[in-house]
Amino acid sequence: MIDGAGTVRTGTADADEVREIAALRIARDGTALSANAAFRRLVGMEIDEPLHRLFEDYIILPSALEVILAQVGGTDTETGPGLGLRAQLAHDPSARVFLELFADRRAPEKAVFARAWPLSDLRHAGRRAADLRARDEYIGKLEASINSSQLALWHLNITTRDTWFSGLWYETLGYEVDQFAASFETFAELVHPDDMPTVMAALQPLMDGKAGRYHADFRMKHANGNWVWIGATGARFISSTSPDEVFICGTQARIDRRKEAELQLEKSFAGTRFATERLVRLADNAPGGFFEYHVDGEGRISLPYAHPVVLELLGVSKQQVDQNPEQMFANIDERDMPRMSQAIEESSGGLSKFEVKYRVNHPERGERWILASSNPVRDADGSIRWYGFLFDVTSDMLREQQLAALHRNEMRLRHEVERAALTDSLTGLYNRRAFDEEIQARQRSGGDADCVLLRIDLDYFKYVNDTLGHEAGDAVLKHVADMLRECTRVGDFPARVGGDEFSVLMAPDTNMNDVEQVIDRLRDRLAEPFFFEGKPCRFGASIGIATSAATKGTTAELLTFADVALYEAKGKGRNRTEMFTPELHRTVLSERRLAVDIQLGLEAGEFECFYQPQIDAVTGEISGFEALARWNRGDHGIQTPDRFIPVARKLNILADLDKAIFEAAMDDLLFWRDQGLRPRKLAFNVSSGRLNDPDLMAIAPRLMAAETVVAFELFESILIEEESAIFRFNLDKARDAGFEIEIDDFGSGHASIVSLQQIMPSTLKIDRRLISGVAESTQSRELLGAIIQMGKALGIGIIAEGTETRAQVDILRKLGCDAFQGYYFARPMNREDTLAFARGHRADWLSDKGEVA
Repeated sequence: MIDGAGTVRTGTADADEVREIAALRIARDGTALSANAAFRRLVGMEIDEPLHRLFEDYIILPSALEVILAQVGGTDTETGPGLGLRAQLAHDPSARVFLELFADRRAPEKAVFARAWPLSDLRHAGRRAADLRARDEYIGKLEASINSSQLALWHLNITTRDTWFSGLWYETLGYEVDQFAASFETFAELVHPDDMPTVMAALQPLMDGKAGRYHADFRMKHANGNWVWIGATGARFISSTSPDEVFICGTQARIDRRKEAELQLEKSFAGTRFATERLVRLADNAPGGFFEYHVDGEGRISLPYAHPVVLELLGVSKQQVDQNPEQMFANIDERDMPRMSQAIEESSGGLSKFEVKYRVNHPERGERWILASSNPVRDADGSIRWYGFLFDVTSDMLREQQLAALHRNEMRLRHEVERAALTDSLTGLYNRRAFDEEIQARQRSGGDADCVLLRIDLDYFKYVNDTLGHEAGDAVLKHVADMLRECTRVGDFPARVGGDEFSVLMAPDTNMNDVEQVIDRLRDRLAEPFFFEGKPCRFGASIGIATSAATKGTTAELLTFADVALYEAKGKGRNRTEMFTPELHRTVLSERRLAVDIQLGLEAGEFECFYQPQIDAVTGEISGFEALARWNRGDHGIQTPDRFIPVARKLNILADLDKAIFEAAMDDLLFWRDQGLRPRKLAFNVSSGRLNDPDLMAIAPRLMAAETVVAFELFESILIEEESAIFRFNLDKARDAGFEIEIDDFGSGHASIVSLQQIMPSTLKIDRRLISGVAESTQSRELLGAIIQMGKALGIGIIAEGTETRAQVDILRKLGCDAFQGYYFARPMNREDTLAFARGHRADWLSDKGEVA
């Protein structure tokens, strides 16, 4: 028996013989939990050394640890048969140990208990060790197949309907291990409906006992929703320990990329489709014959019994052997005869099992491979008899040769797949995954001191896509990739890391002169015209540079620093190069502090609305207000959007900021309503991308319940940049929700009349730069008159933004402007001042010559 300390106690005639054996506890997830001193000595491990690298540095298992642990059942105990296997010691490749594994009696579902012996001790372990050696070759084949094939395993108990899937079964389909319970019904739900009849046609005969094997190719649903091709096999198996239970044991694997080679690959994985007992059972029933081979005390040999199959396999007749027993060796290939003789001598000397493969040059069938397996028994007179089995393994040997060839082909395919996984399919450059791995490798190598990183983003690429189509965009990306390959040097690492984003990790020991030369070459190439199907593709590139030497940063921080430099380049007009500098770093740190303050300000409710009135040009009454975001930042005073909006955009919290502003406006409307003020319209500035926000759409009914029309002001640039069907869909959805759409800063860009007709806003707000010169410039008046007339022709209202003088008001009114907004009437005000302004406003101000009240 084994006590808690891992000590073996063996009863003897005189006293108990106490001998400590090697013992180990392993968690079901593969973690080595504890090992006694005997185990550490056996594998060559220090007594206090951690166990986490036990299976990498000290023990070489014949197959994956998770596969081995999965075979140890919860009912296996230390008093019954456990799972036996051989392992190799890393410090002595010629040394072997025998491991016997059981479910831990304290927690069988969580841990496994193992005990180990040197294989040299097993000669005295009795019949159990002899049986294990008899199965060793087959177990070795099974373990080797599992290790090399990476097949997912499963079995179905036909009697009880219990089902088991291996961990790889789940992972192959993209699911977490044990994400759902294993059952035949679950399997059927995952199989493509069109393929289920094929699966059942192959599986049902096996379940009914009318067939011995099952094979099918079919599609199953992956966790990502796609259908993937699966090749599955199975075999009927009757348990030797529970004959009433019938199993179907099998494997399955993804065969998407190897569909053309499925027959060969199916053979290569055949060995992993059977459990150990199944493999032994097949061997016991393989074609062959029994024999008895005898050597007497004088060394004379005889063949007392030989099944006819034995003589046929050896290519001799019974008459030949009866006349001269040596004739049984007559056709054995002379290359194998020395090995045969040595095996017989070793078996007789130690009464060890005899097992050898050899070639026979059959007189009729040519070269055949034969496997002889037998156990020796010594008679009382000193003679030895071998009782064994002989069978033809020619097909197995040919299959092993085919498997070796298939394994080489599989390794080649795997290499190609791995290479494809690191390459951008469009441009042929390295992809984001490869770039990240290169960055990590540079970090591990201690290369921070000389890292230079270029971040490249194409300018106006979206315009190329939208105007010339995605094929033109793809052509541009491939053209830029060719530029990078031509302009970079050996050792540089160019990669496509996003849609129109590229990165170049410069080779170690790169200096700024090298960087400038690469960028100059790239700029020269970018300046060259590029045409797609005869049409010019106009684009540029903004480049951000970060160096670890200049920033004192790590390789990982370079990514952030280079992005900041790239953002700076785009912010300064695009198609330019910016270097990350300490000054820029300080700006980034300042923005980070501001970002923290913005987050805190949102939590503290510091963001509020200011309002600027819009005055009807005909009636003189207040026609609405524009709601403007303000940050009441305590000691810093009231701050305008230009101070915090850029940082909020980088933080991706514009939605939170919009929500705070809308909530503040809602509170203000309720406040005004209690005071008798009900604004006809309230206009908010929003980006086009926010139009598809359901939270934003839900605000309209609440504001409109206060008898106020809500308008969204979009910048004129959307008329140029947003021509997609998705944008127009979101625009229609906003109108359906009750919002009016207005175009802000009209005249500041290059919007077309066609774009206006497609969007059809309710109002155009003319840019204040066009208004400022209307009193002094005839040209400005004519231009404004044209814009106003165009708006009227399209049925679009006109608001003059930035109206600051009475002269401007009078001129714009004569030109036909519908409403005014500007300092002439009022600056942006908080809700109390807005209420006071509304109460004091006179609609007859148009008749005055002075300032409006």
